[in-house]
Amino acid sequence: MKLPVSFKEHRALFRILSIGLLAVFVLYIGIWHPVSAKKDTHSQVVDRQISPVDRQERELFAIINKQRKKHHFQVLKADWNLFRVARIEAKRIASGRAEHTGNAGTMLRSLGYSESAAQMILLHTDNSDEQIRTLWQNSRQAASINSNTAGRRIGIGYATGEKGRIWIVFLADESSSSD
Repeated sequence: MKLPVSFKEHRALFRILSIGLLAVFVLYIGIWHPVSAKKDTHSQVVDRQISPVDRQERELFAIINKQRKKHHFQVLKADWNLFRVARIEAKRIASGRAEHTGNAGTMLRSLGYSESAAQMILLHTDNSDEQIRTLWQNSRQAASINSNTAGRRIGIGYATGEKGRIWIVFLADESSSSD
């Protein structure tokens, strides 16, 4: 079969356009189309949930959960609300203005956590070179985390200020308003 002259002259252009159209179709079906879009896995949701967390907070979170895994305990679930409360409390303590702002218990209650079922751990150092891993391992509170129940949530706050470097760790039972 003989092809029209115009097709022979523009064969490369037709191939490029055909491949481009095919690529756009594949991208639409595979990426943008809502039915075929990939579902988020639990770990992606958790990572996205704590994405605004500072490096120091993430590092301590990883250290604590690694320690729990080592001792065969269930890892603690990150809770963004607890991270926010912990960061506010850490900033308040690090600034030296502890008596001028609201307390963490009020914030926890407003988020649906029982103040009596929450635990706060304070880590403090004036040494700017001290690593959080060393500070955590040398703290008396590190062992207490392993005695907590398995379904707990965690939030960690970090701040620096007049009072040095401060880490606040909040542990709380699942609240009715979280998630």
